Amino acid sequence: MICELRTETAEGLAKLMYCGRIHSAKLLSRLVLLWYNPVTEDDQKLRHCLGVFLQLYARGSRANQECVEQSFLPTMRTLFNAPVTSPLSEVDTSNVAELFVELTRASVLVQPSPAEEASVHESLVLRVCNEILRDVFAPEVRLYCKTLSWLEINTDPGSANTELKLLLKEILQEVKDKNCRKVIEKLYNQINGNDSSKSASNQEASVLNFDDNNGAEAMTKDETKPKRPKRGQKKASTAKNGRKTNKEELSSDGSDEENIPEERPSQRPSRRTKMIALDKTRQDLTAFMNQEANSS
Repeated sequence: MICELRTETAEGLAKLMYCGRIHSAKLLSRLVLLWYNPVTEDDQKLRHCLGVFLQLYARGSRANQECVEQSFLPTMRTLFNAPVTSPLSEVDTSNVAELFVELTRASVLVQPSPAEEASVHESLVLRVCNEILRDVFAPEVRLYCKTLSWLEINTDPGSANTELKLLLKEILQEVKDKNCRKVIEKLYNQINGNDSSKSASNQEASVLNFDDNNGAEAMTKDETKPKRPKRGQKKASTAKNGRKTNKEELSSDGSDEENIPEERPSQRPSRRTKMIALDKTRQDLTAFMNQEANSS
């Protein structure tokens, strides 16, 4: 009787939240905990109802995803602070965190939000960073750092990333765990590296424009200057009207070398020339065949 009453109550609350009648992050946290509670393992109807509700609710709108994001920390705190005698102490917290990350992805929305609008993950990452700084020596810090590596964060420069970089830098100064520092350093370098790459690309573009302008100016200057003959070449006027060089005089006086005529490139006959030759050949063959026939 109690199980049936619990299932009907949870199903009714889930329908009210899905229809938009209720908007409560605390209530959503309770429904998630009820879905993961080992006590409800045998209640297949309740598990199926809550599982379908969470997927459809998160896909419904961005406002629903924001509600899911707001319920993340209350749910995780309840699980971490659960006493040993509580069934919630047996819940896999990593699995729960992964569920929240998947439900708040921008790709699961039925109607995607505009590209310029920040995703829910960008606000969730700030919540997680502030939660880490509350107690950097807490055992759940490692899971929170692992959660940061799952989030889809826009690394383009902006006010949100500026705040995130400050939080990550503060975490690196406080946290001593090697695994946590490795994840935070990777995320920090990813954001910082994107900023530096953008500035470097802008500098490279300006340098290329500067080089193009200088190249155009150099070309105009070269065109206005009179062209001087290269070293080792004769001037045109000297070659035509001037005296012969010493080498030319020696070669004209008496050189034993043979004068090899230059080979002219063979020109291929045009198509019209080929057709005329073919018609002439046909006429000659026709005349020859008629002559042979008459003589026989």
